[in-house]
Amino acid sequence: MVRYWLLLTLPLICCNVLAEPEEHHHHTDSHKAHVHGVSELTLVLENTVLEIRVESPAADLIGFEHPAATSQEKRLVKQMKERLESPKKLFSFVGTDCDLKKVTVDTAGIVKHSSGKQEHHGEVVADYHFSCSDESLRSVSVELFTQFPGVEKINAMWVTKTKQGAHVLSAEKREIHLR
Repeated sequence: MVRYWLLLTLPLICCNVLAEPEEHHHHTDSHKAHVHGVSELTLVLENTVLEIRVESPAADLIGFEHPAATSQEKRLVKQMKERLESPKKLFSFVGTDCDLKKVTVDTAGIVKHSSGKQEHHGEVVADYHFSCSDESLRSVSVELFTQFPGVEKINAMWVTKTKQGAHVLSAEKREIHLR
């Protein structure tokens, strides 16, 4: 699976950086640029194992990307994390049932570490690991637009045993066809 993530991530980063004018990029401490309103989704389906990664500027999910300082900002981060940890509201599957096995949500860019160190890159990364009941998954509908109105489009890339593809998802066009 790791080789698929590498194959998916590098072209996505390159295309995203080349596609937008420099003034629209927000350079972060990690030197990775992101564009507000644009999230990235990578999907790998191998037999019955489905992995999905969503990367988004924190500003699109909670309205800010600096480390949460006030009690209201901390509450917004907690609510966002709870929504991201509820994939039934974010993804629906056609062709087979897929059960969540593991989810991780990295909010390190917008929370203060216990060491007192703050990171300022303002990215949120969510990884989902599903086990599908069989190999007949035909499509995935991505519902992040309804849960997070700040997400305007999603650059989606996917790989299966027989097909790979990429396109831009929007609130009107939110389905990834795998077969």
